[in-house]
Amino acid sequence: MKKLSQFLRLSWRQQSLLLYGYILLNTIRLALWILPFGRVRKLLAKVSQVWCSQPSGNTVSVGFIVKVINLVSRYSPGVPRCLVRALTAQILLNHYGYSHQFHIGVAKNELDVFEAHAWIEYEGCVIVGQLSTLSRYRLMTNSTSLAMYR
Repeated sequence: MKKLSQFLRLSWRQQSLLLYGYILLNTIRLALWILPFGRVRKLLAKVSQVWCSQPSGNTVSVGFIVKVINLVSRYSPGVPRCLVRALTAQILLNHYGYSHQFHIGVAKNELDVFEAHAWIEYEGCVIVGQLSTLSRYRLMTNSTSLAMYR
């Protein structure tokens, strides 16, 4: 009941962002589970193009968007991976007109096996996907937009 009362105290804009974030994150997760990554990126580019064609301006802070990503990740079934979280953040940041960088990097772990990680930077700071070992990842992408995957 406490969580519901906290939700109801939010503005309608924040409530809708939380609901949309939850739906978006879990839809992206499902799409990545059944479709190849390239296809998902193309679909997300179309969604982003439609939903972000008339950005609503910076009416929601970057900090709140990050809180939304963290909150909906916590209440989603299982644990959403870094790629799901970063793609969700990218669409939300695009919608609210925030310039950011989407990164995917790879590194070898202690067993000499490749690992990948995705994260979002805003104004030079990692806001989604922060790891203490992030510096060991070699960048594979440096994308500010989904548009390059159309």
